[in-house]
Amino acid sequence: TLPGLVMALPIMTITHAKLWQNTIDNMPKTNPFSRRLRPEDKLHASVCQYILWKYPGAIIHHSPNEGKRSAFERYMMTVLHVSSGWPDLIVIWRDKMIAIELKEGKNKPTKNQERWLQVLSGFMPTACCTGFDEAARFIDSEFGHK
Repeated sequence: TLPGLVMALPIMTITHAKLWQNTIDNMPKTNPFSRRLRPEDKLHASVCQYILWKYPGAIIHHSPNEGKRSAFERYMMTVLHVSSGWPDLIVIWRDKMIAIELKEGKNKPTKNQERWLQVLSGFMPTACCTGFDEAARFIDSEFGHK
């Protein structure tokens, strides 16, 4: 089993998606910051756990370019050319790379997020996925698992 999981899922399919997505909610609340996680943060963590479980050796990158920043941090992000709208996850597994923007509930992608997905689609498969099920289907379709 994966460290910290309440249960082991012997066979992972989309039908297990709801159980998998709730894994973060069912984890022991040992970290005082866990209560501050937003629904999209929990979705992000669940999708990353799914990828690492189903695609051993996958590399996942997230650029932390969201959130409120101090004046200095905004300046630093400008100097470092951090781009607004970059996808939540860039995932590499074997010889494939994909970009995923994750949304929860009724959230929609921003114009910058749509622009980046369009630009990156010339180099790799991209998707804006709402919820765990949609993200898992996209990942599995691109990495060749049913």
